[in-house]
Amino acid sequence: MVLVWFRRDLRALDHTALKAALDSGQPVVACFIATPEQWREHHMAPMQADLIARRLACLNEELESLNIPFLYKEVPSFSDCTDVISGWAETLEATSVMANIHYEVNERELDT
Repeated sequence: MVLVWFRRDLRALDHTALKAALDSGQPVVACFIATPEQWREHHMAPMQADLIARRLACLNEELESLNIPFLYKEVPSFSDCTDVISGWAETLEATSVMANIHYEVNERELDT
């Protein structure tokens, strides 16, 4: 089983990590972790948070049409995400976790 972690790119179509997971031939589960407290600390505009929420609803529909389950959780900060992903991966007995690359400096630290 492959766990695909959606972060900034909230599209099922043309999503590199999702395509790689599907190409693996293994079952796929998708997930997203929201960090609204951290978003506020980083001065994310309420309009952007609303856009993310609306896009997640669309993503869920897209994934449903592909028979891909979608997990969602809210945590206080970005640093909490790794524990959530690790927990989901263990519970699902995932053989791998895939995500698109972050290109911003602070976000790249999450990938290492």
